[in-house]
Amino acid sequence: MKKILLPVILLTAWMIFLSMDIPVGNNFLPALGRLINPFSGITRNTSADHADFELQGMTQGDVKILFDERDVPHIYAQTLTDAIYAQGYLHAANRLFAMDVSTRSAAGRLSELIGNRTIEIDKRQRQRGFEQSAIEKAKNWESYDGNKEIIDAYVNGVNDYINSLSYAQWPIEYKLMSHGPVAWTATHTALMATNMAIMLCMSESDLKYTHAKNTLTPDQFAYLYPAHNPLESPIIPAGTKWDFTPVKPTSSNNTIMPVIPSRTDDDRKKDINGSNNWAIAPSKTQNGFALLANDPHLSLTLPNIWYEMEIHTPEMNVHGASIPGLPFIVIGFTDSIAWGTTNSGQDVLDWYEIHWKDSTRQQYLLNGKYVDAELRVEEIQVRGQEPVFDTVRYTYWGPVTSTGDNKDMAMKWIGHQRAKENDIAYLKKMNTGKSLADYRSAVEDFQYPAQNKVFASTSGDIAISVAGVMPIRPKGEGTFILDGSNTVNDWQGFIPFAQAPHIINPASGYVSSANQAPAETTYPYPQLGVRTFEDYRGRVINMVIDSSDNLTVRDMMALQENN
Repeated sequence: MKKILLPVILLTAWMIFLSMDIPVGNNFLPALGRLINPFSGITRNTSADHADFELQGMTQGDVKILFDERDVPHIYAQTLTDAIYAQGYLHAANRLFAMDVSTRSAAGRLSELIGNRTIEIDKRQRQRGFEQSAIEKAKNWESYDGNKEIIDAYVNGVNDYINSLSYAQWPIEYKLMSHGPVAWTATHTALMATNMAIMLCMSESDLKYTHAKNTLTPDQFAYLYPAHNPLESPIIPAGTKWDFTPVKPTSSNNTIMPVIPSRTDDDRKKDINGSNNWAIAPSKTQNGFALLANDPHLSLTLPNIWYEMEIHTPEMNVHGASIPGLPFIVIGFTDSIAWGTTNSGQDVLDWYEIHWKDSTRQQYLLNGKYVDAELRVEEIQVRGQEPVFDTVRYTYWGPVTSTGDNKDMAMKWIGHQRAKENDIAYLKKMNTGKSLADYRSAVEDFQYPAQNKVFASTSGDIAISVAGVMPIRPKGEGTFILDGSNTVNDWQGFIPFAQAPHIINPASGYVSSANQAPAETTYPYPQLGVRTFEDYRGRVINMVIDSSDNLTVRDMMALQENN
């Protein structure tokens, strides 16, 4: 009996060992039994060519997905919601883990998957309130006519793919993490939009400029940090007449706060990824049709941020680059129009120093009296250990950080301020657009990040618009840390859409952008934004197009490859 019992015990122990994650310091190895199982483990994660397939029984009508010679999917559906459902299904089938990690990163939920190595990252994201605004955004999307059906279709497509998976079909990243995918929600889609906004409109130079202002003489500061670069070739041509009466901001009572930055992770160097786009009128092209080129440079990721696809429905025929996690095509063309985008780099984030009543940090000074801060307890689930709790304080201005260079400062950010807007309308209008009027109507719904939306149509129209809401600040403010004790320092609305820089069918025969200033200094509103892009980029584009006629697609490609 003992001879039989010992092998059984050893075999049982071995089976248990193979089925458990193995702790290694603050990390772990995935359960080896599942991982190397020849029938369901990582050996099943081999690449294979896509096969054309149909989605039946999950949609209102049959949906076909065909893959072309470049492996680009083409969706054919009878209704818009069926097409968006198929798009969600495809995004999940090809980018599920990337979608998961991107939304966890924005929400401050990486530790649920990775463990205690990402607790500080999660705290930072929770203290900046990204998940809270995404929850509000997703909730408000559904209050606009037609949005719920679109979002539900996309979410159902992602989840139907997830629900079709057995362990053997999990993406390899999930097997290595020994953690399965989670259900997708409308909040995840909103978080994906937030994640892109974090990348593109979270410029945080206020602290550095404040330190420089306190350290340098006025002449030194003006020399080192000029508000305008005279070497730039503005997006809207110099000499443009501004035929409107601007909104006049009042003055603030702000004084330059005596803060000195410390050396923390907040001071790390960030990549500056310059993009470019342009559109050429028929008068300057060889074939007599408008040409549009767009080369958006975002952070290098694996897999790529973009996912090319084509969508056909009775009301929509569109091809271009989508972002997994979001419905519709983000940059592309229909049978009538084409559009592209570069980042405008407008400053849409301000930091306000908070004056607390005492060390409990529960009340702060505002307009001469102390008011209560809203305290939200954030529970951060951490894989392999007990949850971590962090209390985030919300003020009139926004959430307050507890660590880093901006400790005890409140963040006012466009992503929080415009969470109630219908930015899904922009994508739907662009994807179904037919004309210049459709393009301008879509651009009016675009919220953030501020971008240069270039346009061309088969009718020969070209245009460029600096799209996205841009705050009107008290006179002279926006560059430095602000005094959070008085609402006179608050934003005073947004630049009206009709007054935002744009130009349609200019006499030059082209429009272009390369992240430079939208307009020259005669533009009636301050142009606060990223000041680190090289000014020669826009000049070279304009010089080449200015001096050229009979332009072709190959000429456009050559200009995109011009170093």
